[in-house]
Amino acid sequence: MDVGPELLEQEVTGSICPLLGENGPFESRPNTGCNAAICQCMEKQRLWHGAKGSNSPVPDVARTRDRVFCKATVSVTHVDVKTGKFQVRMLCNWAFRTASPKNDTEISYRGVPGIRVPGLQTEVQESRVWKDLNDTESSTKNRTIFWRGTSIFWMTGFKKYPVSEFPFDRHVICLQQIDFVWRVHRDDDTFYDSMKVAWLEIETSSVLAEWSPLPAAVRPCDDEEKLPLRGDGKGATLPFASKFQLRLRIERKHGFYVRQIMVISTLITLSSCSPLAMPPTEDHMGDRLSVYGGGLLTLVAFKYGIMDHLPSVPYSTFTDDFLMGQIITVSFCILECLVVYRYTLVKTWIDEVENYFLVLLAFAWGSLLSYTWLYKPSARMKWCKVYDEQMDDFEHAQADPRVFPSKSSRHLLDRVDCTSPVHTTDDEVRQWPPPERLVYPSSASS
Repeated sequence: MDVGPELLEQEVTGSICPLLGENGPFESRPNTGCNAAICQCMEKQRLWHGAKGSNSPVPDVARTRDRVFCKATVSVTHVDVKTGKFQVRMLCNWAFRTASPKNDTEISYRGVPGIRVPGLQTEVQESRVWKDLNDTESSTKNRTIFWRGTSIFWMTGFKKYPVSEFPFDRHVICLQQIDFVWRVHRDDDTFYDSMKVAWLEIETSSVLAEWSPLPAAVRPCDDEEKLPLRGDGKGATLPFASKFQLRLRIERKHGFYVRQIMVISTLITLSSCSPLAMPPTEDHMGDRLSVYGGGLLTLVAFKYGIMDHLPSVPYSTFTDDFLMGQIITVSFCILECLVVYRYTLVKTWIDEVENYFLVLLAFAWGSLLSYTWLYKPSARMKWCKVYDEQMDDFEHAQADPRVFPSKSSRHLLDRVDCTSPVHTTDDEVRQWPPPERLVYPSSASS
């Protein structure tokens, strides 16, 4: 590996484990069908042994000194499709080891862990650290102190929720850039040092019964040239990162909507179309029209009765099209009844055609319901497409190298001639941004 650290993203059941290490048995394998940002690894390996010192099977205290190991559980607590609001709760468990030259550690490490998320509103409920005396005493020969800690953060933000595939929609909640820092007090707006995170594991969960969480996608955002490849002067050699981008993946649980909406509406539709089996004679005309009309009104009332359970968006969703198709079917049967009533000479032939048509309608709607219930949940939109569609303007700008040529502003300054504020020494910077491309798309009115 030329530069460090190397981020390996492992997608497992219920969690994704990015490991920051110099050497390991992992290989980044990009998914051929999705974006290369989501990788699959061979197996799961924990690095807590470095932080726990001599109690671990492979003690390696020197490499982990001043490195922070974090296991975080991110829970989705609120999702509002109408207003675009979301809220997540992040519970972090910390473990790190520091040097112990007499009592200097007590003074230099007085503070609490914290995070900075510029794109979200963050509230710290709790954040504290304490000594683990058992592991500290077991490593007295290494002159180190083992620390543990816990923090609870609440993050609130806004995003768009495309629900055209409702109730089979998927969403990506991007927490923007999370900076792990040290603060003097938990409520401070500023920080005094960046945190050196050498191991980070993210587990996702949801307290909402409607949403099912999937493993999150994590990647470091630090400039690789700033990260140490060897020791940092304190004996620690593990690569680290301080900034990460976290994307949560959630999908809607479809069972309730299929059973309580689509199955019931399909039964109402087939029951309303049952007069097709009756002879198209004058004696049965009134009964047929009354059943058709009652079924149509029932479908309309049912559709408006479940509006509270459907997303309020100005475009049609999969469920809207499903219900509208059933209303159109019953309306077509009413029109057919009025037309065939005029053909008195071929009523026997028309009666047989209507019987076959009823069977065809039952087969068509039964097949569509089976497709929705059995196949549609496994044929949701691919996550790579969800990422592309739900990226906001700022994420698109970050992903465009012509907008942000480098992650570090230092690189941009290196290409600029300091003697002249307008003279540049790099063609890429001189032509940035391109005149034919807008950084942020604007409407025609603006």
